[in-house]
Amino acid sequence: MKKLILAVLTIFIITSYMGCSKKNTRVLLGEEEYLLRLNQLYEKKDFSDFQEEARYFLSDFPGSRKGPWIQYLIGEAYAKKKQYEEAIVAYQRVIDKYPESEYLDDAFFKIGEAYYKQKRKPQRDQEPTQRAIYYFQKVTEMDSPYQETARERIADCRNTLAMKEYYIARFYFKREEYKISLAVIENALKEYGDITGGNWLRYLQIRDYLELGEKDKAFSLYSFLLQQDIQDKDLAEKIKDIGESFQADQ
Repeated sequence: MKKLILAVLTIFIITSYMGCSKKNTRVLLGEEEYLLRLNQLYEKKDFSDFQEEARYFLSDFPGSRKGPWIQYLIGEAYAKKKQYEEAIVAYQRVIDKYPESEYLDDAFFKIGEAYYKQKRKPQRDQEPTQRAIYYFQKVTEMDSPYQETARERIADCRNTLAMKEYYIARFYFKREEYKISLAVIENALKEYGDITGGNWLRYLQIRDYLELGEKDKAFSLYSFLLQQDIQDKDLAEKIKDIGESFQADQ
């Protein structure tokens, strides 16, 4: 019985020691040593341990000049694990807690990227797309090396939103509610008339006009599309088909 009690006590002591070992190690490390340890964990891609230790570092050294960098890397670790919601929270802390840091534009851009990677097909909910545009727009207003990429992302997001409107308009077109389809298109073109999605909307607008017997408006819009540099092969083919229908009527 005594041996059993002794064994249990031994296991308890060892377990307690192991549970405290990380904390004891932290207490013994200075700031520079701690930073070296964090860098090693990150480079080894031991992201979960890195994040745990990084939070301890920010607690133990709240005034560290490396604080913004460490907080930013916490977000990066989440992003590498594709845990985008957690990454967004971590990057947002850089913005909120270190608004004067050199990582501010990085944080805005990476939040935009996290939302961008959650962007869905045009037929689906587009809240992540809208949020991505907001953060990328912030980056374009900064002196940042991410500016050009942010503009490209915004253009792609806007095109997705334009196609969302296209599918809404097409829904009404298929229901033969051509005037409602036109109303959706006309409103969407105010926002997205300058991009590829805008030309998809115009293509559907031509079809609405034709169904309503407004051939002059349809032909005028078709002539406009012929002057555009249409890179989308599917759209170019559909415009060609529309042109053939005009020729057949003549």
